Amino acid sequence: MQKVLITGSNRGIGLGLVKQALANGDMVFAACRTPEDAAELTALGNQYGDKLHLIPLDVSDAVSIKASVDAVKQYTDSLDVLINNAAINPRDKASRLGNLDMDTVSRVLHVNVTGPMIVVQAYHDLLKKGSNSRIVMMSSGMGSISGSSGGSYAYRMSKAAINMAAQSLSVDLRGDGIIVIAMDPGWVQTDMGGPSASITVDTSTSGQWRVINGLSMADTGGYRIYDGGYHQW
Repeated sequence: MQKVLITGSNRGIGLGLVKQALANGDMVFAACRTPEDAAELTALGNQYGDKLHLIPLDVSDAVSIKASVDAVKQYTDSLDVLINNAAINPRDKASRLGNLDMDTVSRVLHVNVTGPMIVVQAYHDLLKKGSNSRIVMMSSGMGSISGSSGGSYAYRMSKAAINMAAQSLSVDLRGDGIIVIAMDPGWVQTDMGGPSASITVDTSTSGQWRVINGLSMADTGGYRIYDGGYHQW
């Protein structure tokens, strides 16, 4: 049984990852800003009992991040998988040249990049004590510099930055035996991806777990795709 923490777990890809992990028999710490409002997570908690723990966590708030670690430590002294999934993509003032707003762009970078890095820092000690410990920094094909088609400035910049974070972490955490990858979940039918997206949440998350559960230290620093493939940086 793996012990897994997933941020942004109340909907979309995060919720799908929680469901897959529970079905696989893992113990899951489902982190989101307001667990008391997460009806689907609450229902899963009723179904899976002590295999699922709902953890309050706002990745934009350092105090909340620290408090989440204390909450997780009530149940375990180690962590095997951390999936940094929480992210935002406001499209009005963060996407198009001529319509960019400094505060909006800064918030995207704060939530999508700074937050996940501070989460990794906060959970580092628990991960060092885990088994075949893995960190997944949720990226996107839109984070590929070589593959950029323009636009979506804040989101693209944030995912390119999270790729760099994953690459740097893979170097710094190798000595701790911690594997780090960037993950492209695909274009998924969620609130963020929209109804015209090419794959379902189940397709994405089941594929992601196949990749995550098959990782070894030889894979650290990779820019992976949910279907097992690799992206160009």
